[in-house]
Amino acid sequence: MSAYELLMEKAESKSQQRLMGMALAYKRGELDDASEAVKDIANEMTIKQLEDFAKTKHADLPDRVAEAIEEELSIAQRRRSGQRMRKNKSRLKMGARKFSHRRADKKRLMKRASRSARSQFSKKLTGGVSKDKLNISRKSAIEKRLKKYSSPIKKLTARKFIQARKRDASK
Repeated sequence: MSAYELLMEKAESKSQQRLMGMALAYKRGELDDASEAVKDIANEMTIKQLEDFAKTKHADLPDRVAEAIEEELSIAQRRRSGQRMRKNKSRLKMGARKFSHRRADKKRLMKRASRSARSQFSKKLTGGVSKDKLNISRKSAIEKRLKKYSSPIKKLTARKFIQARKRDASK
């Protein structure tokens, strides 16, 4: 899969748009001394593809987009994480008890709503089977499929947010 197929024809940040503009200039011969990254991109993509990225309006784009870490934990990392959680179990329990009487802020309610919406979609994808009964490869396949449903999940999250806010207010 090429870099072009991964990025979807529109720049996601101002820095990416500038990079594609430099690659386009290098490919056209307008830029002489370019970095290796610019040369690689220019050699891998066509002029049309580079133009699609370079012409993206950058008024609404962020300066940079943080790259999401898409690594899966190894078995050893999972084991260490479990040990860490068991070690901090009492601290977590005290913290949960302390925050149970407070009203949740908007960020926390959004997180709850998002988690609930993703859980609802994953149950549909697994046919009602609980995620903890799935093996690791099946879980990662479900996560990849969930990425495709990002806009319906966002809509469901908005509805779940209202429900979460009502539940929190009634505590």
